[in-house]
Amino acid sequence: MLIMGAQVLVGALYDSSFEPGYDRLPHASQVSAFAALGLILIAFSLFVLPVAHHRIVEHGLDDEEFHGFLTRVMSIALIPFSLSLGITLYVAVAKLSEPAWAFAAGAFGSLLAVRFWYGIDIRLMKNPVCPGTLSAFGYRNSGRAT
Repeated sequence: MLIMGAQVLVGALYDSSFEPGYDRLPHASQVSAFAALGLILIAFSLFVLPVAHHRIVEHGLDDEEFHGFLTRVMSIALIPFSLSLGITLYVAVAKLSEPAWAFAAGAFGSLLAVRFWYGIDIRLMKNPVCPGTLSAFGYRNSGRAT
């Protein structure tokens, strides 16, 4: 699901530079769109990294070490993905409104994504639903409520 979302953003950000109104955007928005494209390409690279690792290093075998690697890589990949989402929201809202509102929308979008991706897992680490499972940060849940 994350790879598909990243592919959609990569396509939209590449396509945006060829749109007729792109040259009329402020220079800051053009640079921001380019930065968002770079961040989403980094995220996409990290999203597909476990596929190659699984095939080449693990020889197609699933074990606890691979699941820990996968979890850590996905946790890292969500950071540039959420930043790219926020920057993309900034560029879109900046075209329609004041820069302050655009910054607020971009920051809110990034923080909301981070909250749902990381905040829920942090709460589960404190009080795990499934003891013995790996958290998004690759730590084993103890099953003890704190």
